[in-house]
Amino acid sequence: IFAWVILMTTDAVRDIASRPSRSFHALAALGLALQSRDMSGPPDPRLRSAIDGVIDSQGWRAALDAIAPGEIPPVLAAIRSDLLIGPKFAAGSSAPAPGWTHTEDDLLQSFGEVSAGFPRLFRARFLPQMSGLSERLAMPGASFLDIGTGVAALTIAMARDWPDLRITALEPHPAALALARSNVAAADLDDRVVLHATRGEALEDVAAHDLVWIPSAFIPEPAVPEVIARAARALKPGGWIIYAVIRPGGDSAANALARFRTAFWGGSLIGPDAVADLMAAAGLTEARLTDGPAHSTIGMMVARRPAQ
Repeated sequence: IFAWVILMTTDAVRDIASRPSRSFHALAALGLALQSRDMSGPPDPRLRSAIDGVIDSQGWRAALDAIAPGEIPPVLAAIRSDLLIGPKFAAGSSAPAPGWTHTEDDLLQSFGEVSAGFPRLFRARFLPQMSGLSERLAMPGASFLDIGTGVAALTIAMARDWPDLRITALEPHPAALALARSNVAAADLDDRVVLHATRGEALEDVAAHDLVWIPSAFIPEPAVPEVIARAARALKPGGWIIYAVIRPGGDSAANALARFRTAFWGGSLIGPDAVADLMAAAGLTEARLTDGPAHSTIGMMVARRPAQ
């Protein structure tokens, strides 16, 4: 009986494991389909019909046909980053320690390029909910602080969307910072972007920025109160802070996966209510979880430094 139970358990686990494996390969096929619409040209003819078969079997054809060209790069980067980091979850003979310690250029670049799509979402979804910020960002002398810039993809995208915006970007990870410096130089933005090899909890700026971005998924939880306090101090009067947080409720499975990813990356799992309390303690007002895409597991907490 014991052997039969083990056999049944093994079969059950194998069946469970086969499902995400199928999803993994479907994701790869989707990536190749998107890549063919980006700058890389059509896939190898030997793969084209097989890719089309996956896309049609999953019911993805209409969405793929409707995607705008400008939306493809960040989606493709997200797919690449998942495919690149996936094998690292189970690599080695022991469980990996949480924390963002990756050094591979292709993985760092792919993760960073996901954030390049944020300004489009920010302008459409969040900026209208942040009083006066649109006008501030368009003014000469406007300043944006990117805490944990990674390879500077978000910084570069923000600089391109707001031509008068000056940006301070912090990145303590040497491998990511090296790529950030290279990317900023390649984008010809050295005169508008200042990169610092430091952490948010060591920030010393005072009343210097109109907008501050905090990507909590990459900030260790014990550091969050100090990061928020220093970010608040770095805001100009009337400036805004954006803090990414896992959205409560919704799809429980998707939320569990979001929490797993954040824990694996060594980031913060502090919820919106606790973040709002930290913002209030730092002297910020109007703290709230903004309305974003309904399907997203990530929400944006925003708060403002009082004008006076």
